[in-house]
Amino acid sequence: MRICIRTVKFIFRFLHHSQQPTIVYRSLTIDTMPRSIKQKLGHKKKWKPKGSGRIGYEEITRANAAFESYYKAQGIVPEGEWDQFMTTLKTNLPATFRITGFRRHAKQLLTFLKSHYFNELVNVEVDGLSVAKPYPLPWYPDELAWQLNLSRGNIRKIAALERLHSFLVTETESGNISRQECVSMIPPLLLDVQPQHKVFDMCAAPGSKTAQLIEMLHADENQTWPAPLIVIFICSAPPKKRPRFDGYKEDPFVFFTKDEEVWSSIREFYRVSSTFPHTQLLTRCETGRKNNLYLVNKVIKDIISNNEDKVKVINSGIRVLARSDSSDVPCPFRLGQEGSIVMKPFLENRLVRLTKKDVVILLTEENPFIHKLSFDAIQEINAHGQGSLMFIYEPGE
Repeated sequence: MRICIRTVKFIFRFLHHSQQPTIVYRSLTIDTMPRSIKQKLGHKKKWKPKGSGRIGYEEITRANAAFESYYKAQGIVPEGEWDQFMTTLKTNLPATFRITGFRRHAKQLLTFLKSHYFNELVNVEVDGLSVAKPYPLPWYPDELAWQLNLSRGNIRKIAALERLHSFLVTETESGNISRQECVSMIPPLLLDVQPQHKVFDMCAAPGSKTAQLIEMLHADENQTWPAPLIVIFICSAPPKKRPRFDGYKEDPFVFFTKDEEVWSSIREFYRVSSTFPHTQLLTRCETGRKNNLYLVNKVIKDIISNNEDKVKVINSGIRVLARSDSSDVPCPFRLGQEGSIVMKPFLENRLVRLTKKDVVILLTEENPFIHKLSFDAIQEINAHGQGSLMFIYEPGE
């Protein structure tokens, strides 16, 4: 029997960090800019004879007479503060990051960071100079935003800093940390967004503030559905698509009807509660097989339904079910990972509770065969038979 993991309510993300990912630098100095940006700025490598050591880059000249003349003429900065203003502009921005996700999960990651990485940086010196320890931004709630004053040289010289930097890169790629400038974190805090609010984000690219707003809307971890509302408009060039007979069009949004044919098999297989709003499920297929099913709240459904000819909607909803045909399974749809938290309160079947040992096996072993799991988990899996399952783990169990 094949195990199909759909969700683990709490995941030990910090059980295995032996891999050392490539270090990615985001500083704005020429030493750490990507090669493509350096080429666009016209910076060239200094030529050195073969065998002469490392090849460096010319330092950026941080001066612009036209810039200074223009802003002096505006009278924005008092004359006595002009030199301090220019000095500040020429100073490299510090590295800042924000711990993302639900408060409970974010605090667990923060505890891990402090105990495994930050505590190693007490009284650390490089070339006789002390290295500043990472510190939380005092105005951000719950110590979930931090500032690092790191240089590439320090990272190379101090093993503890290199381990911290590698961990931050890994967690950023996993979505647990957002590398976000501190000034970008301020607007959502000033808006004081609450779970009952509705947010209309008119310019959501690249999306760091949008992600922060979504987290604030979902601050109440016990709220499931209807979900808080955020409407996102992303300002970017439209994707290249092959023209159709009557111009460029997205696939239609088709909502389930009350008596949708495929819904009956889904409802019976997972024993979905009658309170689940299945008429708010949509698919992008007007005719033929329905492959992915997305769930939206009522407001979004009304916006889409009433503006089909006025607004081009690229994506909407959270994928809760995906087609997975099998002759051995009576339901042709499996649970979607991203929609598992939304679906869980409505499911009465296909739920398997795991122990901490089970979670460790699933996350660390290449082949987590069923016989390696706990006795109770094996019994539950066998009782359910073939098909998609939702694995549940509660801390302390």
